[in-house]
Amino acid sequence: MKGFKDAVDNSVTDLNIYYSGHGLIETGEWIVYLDKPSPNLDDERITILEIFQIIYNSHFAGKVQITSDSCYAGKLCFLAK
Repeated sequence: MKGFKDAVDNSVTDLNIYYSGHGLIETGEWIVYLDKPSPNLDDERITILEIFQIIYNSHFAGKVQITSDSCYAGKLCFLAK
């Protein structure tokens, strides 16, 4: 999420987060593979709620659009309500 922090630090007014990759069947969570594989799947995924928390904690005042081109992305919509 370094790119998001950079956007906040540089006073970007609109932010588009685009993810294209694998999503978990149960929740649609994004699977983000790390440089070094981890035996703990929690280290290799990010939830939509974690993304919302990062945005909220940063006090980003602009418009945020999240596009998820991944398996089971529709489940993210239900969690985002």
